[in-house]
Amino acid sequence: MGDNERDVAPLTPSSMDLRDFQFMPLDVRRLLTSETWIEAADDPKLGHALVCLWCESWHQVPAGSLPDNPRVLAHLAMCTADEWQRISERALAGWQRCTDGRLYHPTVCEKAREGWEHKLARRERTRRATEERERRRREADAQRDGQHDIQRDDARHVHQGTGTGTGTGTKERKKDNAAPSADRRRSSGSAEPYAFEAGVIRLNANDLEAWRKDYPNLSLEAELRSLSEWAGRPENAKGWFHAVQGGLAKRNRESALAVERVKAEATARAHAPPARQPSVYVP
Repeated sequence: MGDNERDVAPLTPSSMDLRDFQFMPLDVRRLLTSETWIEAADDPKLGHALVCLWCESWHQVPAGSLPDNPRVLAHLAMCTADEWQRISERALAGWQRCTDGRLYHPTVCEKAREGWEHKLARRERTRRATEERERRRREADAQRDGQHDIQRDDARHVHQGTGTGTGTGTKERKKDNAAPSADRRRSSGSAEPYAFEAGVIRLNANDLEAWRKDYPNLSLEAELRSLSEWAGRPENAKGWFHAVQGGLAKRNRESALAVERVKAEATARAHAPPARQPSVYVP
């Protein structure tokens, strides 16, 4: 590596793993204008070794790096010991030895960071899709349970009205008790005391703890209080449970995405490579 050897931090995070990325992007213009690549026209073995090392580093962990071991490097470059001794200085001209003892190629690392960002974005999309499917499943289960509770209540009231001959009084009691019964069904179908109350939002301990697990990126009680006025609006009050659940899910996703974005930006800044040489693939 010669003059390129410097005491610098690794150019990619130690957790960066692109072994499931079968394609490595190639900046054609930077490659073709590289002095080392042009010199390889007179030494095909050098060109072959360069491509081998770039490709091998793409699937190393962290991506964009190689072990600083001459025998291993000769093997990865598909060279004999004599061939590697002859071309190693030129083959490693664009690599930097970093503080973790590994060799890093700035251009390969740049492409690796771009691939890593795409991987994180894809992982986030998958997580959101999974969360949305789970939310819909929970809502369907809650709606089905609520319908069963309503049917049982209706059957009980019909039976009471028929048995006592006071059907009108039964209807009035049913109307008077409609709101608390709905709240109780939405909470979980139990008559235990509420663990949280804010406006129309009333949750027992089991539901409160379940939501705390479902939305780990939120300060749950604070979010519920902030949603209480919105949940009490006429268009939301009747179905406040599902409305609040949807609002929490959205805020939880936004919070998680914001945290991931901050982490990614911090990692990129911490491991940003030195300024690139203009119009070169390998210095």
